[in-house]
Amino acid sequence: MPQSISHPRPLIGGGRWKYFTKHQEHLLTQRLAIKGTQGSSDSERPSVKLVLQAFSNFRFGFGRIQSNALASVGYFGNVFWTLGLAWIGEKTNWRGPMVLMSTCWSVATYSCMNIVPSLHGRWAKFVLVSLTNVGGTTVHVLNVGWLVYHTKSKTTRGGNSALMVMAANLGGRSGAQVLRQEDAPLYKHGFRNISCITAGCWIVAALLAVVYFYDERREREKSERGTVKEYDMGTAL
Repeated sequence: MPQSISHPRPLIGGGRWKYFTKHQEHLLTQRLAIKGTQGSSDSERPSVKLVLQAFSNFRFGFGRIQSNALASVGYFGNVFWTLGLAWIGEKTNWRGPMVLMSTCWSVATYSCMNIVPSLHGRWAKFVLVSLTNVGGTTVHVLNVGWLVYHTKSKTTRGGNSALMVMAANLGGRSGAQVLRQEDAPLYKHGFRNISCITAGCWIVAALLAVVYFYDERREREKSERGTVKEYDMGTAL
């Protein structure tokens, strides 16, 4: 948040730190002046009280814009949905099934998005879109935790994390190819493609769950055999 229009420097640092050069600041202020915003005075600076009031208002300024306020419902639900599945996976050590459950949610909701145009009630459409947003990013968060848990080496963990970031960036770039302009505004083909991609993710997650299951069982049996061997040697001594 800048101090004022003529001094575009963040409040953090007391104005001593700046992001723009003097030439860039001059260009910004001149552009604002051309647009007619030169009437704002330097005395109109955001105070700490004003910032705290903004955070204390749960609507964040969306009082009369009901659609924007309702759009946040699904994302708030996503927080609790993700935390719930992560907590269950941590307590039960069933991280794979939690990833599969999250993927199933996404497959079901994305598939149902194809029927949104046939729904007549606006609240029915709102509920369906909100349920879709609830599971939007959960599978990615759980998958990262799943990967970190099964990666013992720090070097391997760093390499795998870098690959996941690259995969996420590639997925974001390819997203524009799924929801295409010629398919607007209903995006029937787009949501159908998303459903197929998510179903493919479910298959991959299921295969990984099977691989990790047998890998953990093999490691557990190896550890038990080592414990028994040490016990026998101790008894013989």
